[in-house]
Amino acid sequence: MSVKERLRAYIKFKGIKINSFEKTIGASNAYVNNIRLSIAPEKLEQITKNYPDLNIEWLLTGNGEMISMEGKELDSNFPPPSRRKDDTVTQVDSDEYMEVEYRDLSVAAGPLNRTSSGYKKKTLLVPKEYDNGEYLVVRVDGPSMYDGTEYSIPDGANILIKRYYLNNGDKLPIRGNLFVVDAKDGQALKQIVEHNTDLGYVRCHSYNPDFEDYNIPLEDIIGFYIFRKIVGLRPPVRDLK
Repeated sequence: MSVKERLRAYIKFKGIKINSFEKTIGASNAYVNNIRLSIAPEKLEQITKNYPDLNIEWLLTGNGEMISMEGKELDSNFPPPSRRKDDTVTQVDSDEYMEVEYRDLSVAAGPLNRTSSGYKKKTLLVPKEYDNGEYLVVRVDGPSMYDGTEYSIPDGANILIKRYYLNNGDKLPIRGNLFVVDAKDGQALKQIVEHNTDLGYVRCHSYNPDFEDYNIPLEDIIGFYIFRKIVGLRPPVRDLK
């Protein structure tokens, strides 16, 4: 379940309309439906202020319960409830998943499409929700694509990427896509804001304003991979009280 789906579940639980919720937190119409990966800090502040019973950790990560118990005390006259029968996990059919090779970009030696003779292959299971192709799961290292907005991809996230073959004269589908650029001097996840076939370069942009845009000559690029989704990010676990 995504952040957007969890927020919609909470709104349904509260029995309020989505546009009423959006108005309460000072958001525009269709804000909830347009949430992509996360929620901007200023909107989280308004949500916490107006809906204090919503467990923000659950909203962002899925950990814990929807309704926060912080500051609430259990009645000593009643014993703690036993585990509910619907409080469980269910194994998903393995046919719904595919095995994808995992690469750590921070230690990647050479192009993503080649491995050394001593390389030990690692794999991860990810949902089968995309068309066939050459997929990899790679880890993002560094904060260059994190700016605190819902579009951010945080440091340490595992992302699913698909090899994109560029024919002579073709242009990359830069609108609505991010790319892992596999170049001679390394790999990086970027938003490509310009693909100049006349001068032979792509211009790479980071979400984080502390990182400047830069060009990579096409002759230095080994391959392109299109970002599909975040498939793994282990958040910190809250300490026991």
